Amino acid sequence: MDARQNRMDSPGGKSSLDISSKEPSLSEMTIVQSDVERRQHSRLLSLPRELKDLIIASLGHPRRQDDLNNVSRACRQLREGALPELYKHIDIDLCGERGAHLLRPIPSPATLSSVAQYIRTLRLRAITDGWGRLTLDLIQAAPQVTTIDLDYTIDQRPEAGGASNAIDGNALSSGLAAVKDTLEHLKISYTLRPDVFSHAAISGYCSLKQLETLRTAEIPFFLLLSFYPRGEEGAPPSIADVLPAGLDVLKFSDDEWGIDQIDWMEEAAWNEDLMMEKFIEYFGEERWRQTTPKLTKVVLSLCKFEDKFDWKPSGGVADFEELCTSNGLECEVYRHRT
Repeated sequence: MDARQNRMDSPGGKSSLDISSKEPSLSEMTIVQSDVERRQHSRLLSLPRELKDLIIASLGHPRRQDDLNNVSRACRQLREGALPELYKHIDIDLCGERGAHLLRPIPSPATLSSVAQYIRTLRLRAITDGWGRLTLDLIQAAPQVTTIDLDYTIDQRPEAGGASNAIDGNALSSGLAAVKDTLEHLKISYTLRPDVFSHAAISGYCSLKQLETLRTAEIPFFLLLSFYPRGEEGAPPSIADVLPAGLDVLKFSDDEWGIDQIDWMEEAAWNEDLMMEKFIEYFGEERWRQTTPKLTKVVLSLCKFEDKFDWKPSGGVADFEELCTSNGLECEVYRHRT
């Protein structure tokens, strides 16, 4: 039989199925694959800057952070384009190992500066004493940040006679001053562990007066005006002393415990009557217009207390609502369980 009958003819007289040809080796396949990847990579790099920016921006969704992180590791050129999107919105829970792992490499000044310059939204949760300094460093190194959300975890320490790792209100106020020209939205909260405390959870107070661009603020009453009504160095500041002129919405967030608990402390703590004195001093006769003329809404968040505690619906809550609405402000009071 003619050997030509054992093969399929193809253009040029060559067979499209040549059983005598050997299969490519693994090394040859690897070379081919690498060559394909290089060509694909080079095609991506050869795209106009605008198209590359659009591709990178499409990966900026929180669900695609891993893809964006991989792109940033591909090469220096792609990393430079990916970094602004990668660090634009920081949301880290420091309670878990993953969150701590993300922040551990940052403390060096050079690394901190290279990362923080891109931050627009900074949200850190479960901030403990060990992360307090780095939190302030991040804020001070983020010249373009517009939104900050800080949630502290404060532990009472039996080995220290029950003393806690208190929030330093004065240091926090100084740190926020670094972003006074960009910060628009601020939220600060804290959680106490255990629930019943016998020592102050805050030292000093956190003034927001210097934050010229701030529009909305959510902050615990005790942090804004100091933990004790007498203050650590005399009388606490007035509300007018600690609020910026451009504020639109002010929310006094809950301080995590019932009034009966803080009444156990050696030094007299804030209660409904003392807090109302401060509110009347500021909101009464529309005096708030002198320092915060753009203010439109005030919110008071309370624990869901039983009737034996202060701020009863028919008592302090109704008085606060009447104070605000009669002085030209929208008011909202709500309760939640701790």
